[in-house]
This record gives sequence, C-alpha cells and structure tokens, in this order.
Amino acid sequence: MRDVPHEIQKDHLARLESEQLLKQKQQLEAEDRIAIRRSEERRKRLEARARYLAKKNDCYITRSRRSFSVDNAGGFMIVDCYTNGCLAGERFDLSAQDVIDWFTNL
Repeated sequence: MRDVPHEIQKDHLARLESEQLLKQKQQLEAEDRIAIRRSEERRKRLEARARYLAKKNDCYITRSRRSFSVDNAGGFMIVDCYTNGCLAGERFDLSAQDVIDWFTNL
C-alpha cells in the first residue's frame, strides 16, 4: 500500500475499523438476546415447577393480573383447592422460588 495515496489508506483503514466495530456490536447484541432468552426460559421453568408442587399438594397458585399497588406486589398467591382460601402470598408477594421453598418446607 506504499504507492497508494495517503488519503485512500486512511479511508480504507477507517472502513475496516467501522466494519470491525459493527461486527463486535452485532456479536454483543446476539449475546444479549441469548441471555434474555435464557433468563426467560429459567423463569418459565421455575413457574412450572411451582405450579407442579402446588398441584401435588392440592393447591394452586395464581398470579395477579392487576397493576402494582399496595395490596399487589405482582407475584403469586397460594390457594387451597378445597377451601379456596389463601394459604400464603395474600398480597401477591411471592416469587416462583418463594412458592417452591414454601412447599418444600412443609
């Protein structure tokens, strides 16, 4: 590249650097999408496990559908199938892991 004018060399190097930056950016975005997908799958597995344990113990869990408020933390409530009474999480304040822990510590 010695016989190529200096401006063309700079332009070529700048293009190479921008292509490398673009590839790095795309790779980071792909890794972020994978991490988000994995965390979503983990959340679904935990929720399925919590629902399984509730059903096994003659209960069910319900998730609040309303917006957050003083009486609604956006989590789960454990309900007895026979009495339809709340056993835990009166304010929808249980996470899926809390439900699993609650049933394993019975």
